[in-house]
Amino acid sequence: MSKKKYDTIRDLEGQHIGLFKKAGIIGLIGLVLAMFGSGTVLTIFGIGMIVIGAGIFFYGMIVMMRIQKEPTRTVYCPYCASKNDLFISRQEFACDICGRRIKISPSGEPIPIEPIDDDDD
Repeated sequence: MSKKKYDTIRDLEGQHIGLFKKAGIIGLIGLVLAMFGSGTVLTIFGIGMIVIGAGIFFYGMIVMMRIQKEPTRTVYCPYCASKNDLFISRQEFACDICGRRIKISPSGEPIPIEPIDDDDD
């Protein structure tokens, strides 16, 4: 499995929400099949789907907990001033709100990559 780099806590959560939704859907379908299968192959298949859904859910939780152990710092976007909880190891990130790329100086200050639009003309 290739290790995905997440820039911010919100990025990490956003990427994993889809995984949790899939796990819930698989588990729910398995539960319906297990309840209404009446001792047939559908019941066995349903139980298997419940186990798979639970496995996917717990895998996602373990991955998130492991990644969230990495230290973070709060950085404010120089474009939109939104708060971003950034993993300290990141040298560059995309703002959670406006999506613009921002570099981080060695002192930890955000540096805009694109020029900031001046509306004071």
